[in-house]
Formats: sequence, C-alpha cells, structure tokens
Amino acid sequence: MRGRMMLMAMAFAALLGGCGDKTNSESLMKGAISDYNAQKYVESQRGAEMAMMHAQSPAKEEAAYLAGMSAYKRGLTSLAEEYFTTAEGSRDVQVAGKAEGMLGIIRMDQGRATEAAALFAESSAMLSGDDSRQAAARAAEAYQRSGDSMNAAKWRDKAGISGTNEGMVVMGSGTASNGSASVQALFTLQAGAFAERNRAEKAADECRQVSQRFGLGEVRIVPSHDSRGKAMYLVQFGVFQTRTEAASVRSKIGKLEYIVAAATN
Repeated sequence: MRGRMMLMAMAFAALLGGCGDKTNSESLMKGAISDYNAQKYVESQRGAEMAMMHAQSPAKEEAAYLAGMSAYKRGLTSLAEEYFTTAEGSRDVQVAGKAEGMLGIIRMDQGRATEAAALFAESSAMLSGDDSRQAAARAAEAYQRSGDSMNAAKWRDKAGISGTNEGMVVMGSGTASNGSASVQALFTLQAGAFAERNRAEKAADECRQVSQRFGLGEVRIVPSHDSRGKAMYLVQFGVFQTRTEAASVRSKIGKLEYIVAAATN
C-alpha cells in the first residue's frame, strides 16, 4: 500500500511539474511576443529560446518561429534559418507555412531563387487568405527571377496580380525580363494588392507613417488589373535601383510581409 501511494504521489508531482512547464512556457512566450512588438529583438529571442526549453509541440515550434524572427531581425541569418527549419516541422500548418515563407525569403536574399520559389509555393499551399496570396506573389517573383516564366505566370495568377510590370525583374544585361527594351527596371516596396479601393487607402494610410519615418517618399495607390482583367489597387512606396537595396530597406523597416516588386510607371 505504501509503495502504491508513493507511486501515486510521484505521478501527481510529475503532473504538477508538467503543468508548471506549460504555464511557464506560455508566460515566456507572452513576454517574448511583447518584446518583439517593442523591437527588443535580443530579449525576444532569449525569451523564445527559453520557451522552447519548456514547451511541447506545437508550442515548441511556435517558439522556434519567434526565435527565428528575432534572430533574422538581428541579422543572424544562419541562426534564424536553424529556428525556421525547426518551426517548419510544426503540426500547426500556420506556423509551418510561415516558417517555409521565411526560409524562402532567406533563400532569395542568398540569390537561390529556385529553392526560394519551391518554399514560397509550399508556404502558399499551407496558408490562407492574404498570407497565402502574399506567398504566391513571392513564388511568382522567385520563379521569374530563376528564369521559369511559365511557373511565374501560374503563381501570379494564384496571387491575383497581373503579369505585366509586377513580374518584371532586372536581368544581368540590365534590361527588362521580356528583352523587348533596354530599360533599367526600378524596384519598390509593395504593401499589398487590393480588390477594393477603400482597403487600399487604409493600407496606404498605415504605410505613410513608415514611409515618412524612413524617408521613402510618397505612398502610391497604383490602379492595375489581375490576370482575369479585374481591377486591383497596388499600394507601393519607395524607389530603389536594385532588388537587394529594396530588400535591405524592407529588413530595416521590419515589415517582412512587404513584397519587393518592380516599380510601376
């Protein structure tokens, strides 16, 4: 009887310990998220790493994603990649899909467009709504950059964007990707493509504070059409000579959801 009671006490203690770990993990994650939103990336990364030690799946992978985001913001790309690789194995498809997308952004930064395109395509399939469309737009951009025009057109269609200026990239010769004119393409940051003008205006209002803070000039609402001819409104700001310059500014801003796109005329 005494032995049985001891086993029961040990089991109860283990249960309490498990609950404590879960509570501790949730508390650490809450603090890490707060630090991230306050742009305290060192503290955010540290809190997320501690949360990983206490959490079980899928909370562990969610903490790994936050640790990866914080490391990426600090310029620790290799470490961020390790955390995103852990996060992409999450049972939570939203966490896994966003981790795939961030791995795609890292591959694009590394000039590995073919690998990035596959990651963005997988990310789009996992995510939903605007997140899915943004991943599809990035897939289109990556396929175009890798020279795969057929898949670029396919993913532009999935993203609901037109296949004209938005798909143009700088080639080695400094000409437009269609080769029809020797015109240097300029790049911009695109905050979104909206079917409704009022949604575009709301996004533009939010972007003006960012643009003003970083000295990026006027925020533009550019009328366009998707592949089916439906009216779209692109919210863009900043003009950059190279894709790398635009991507660097995007990282400084801390809005990785922005798309580096060819500037419209």
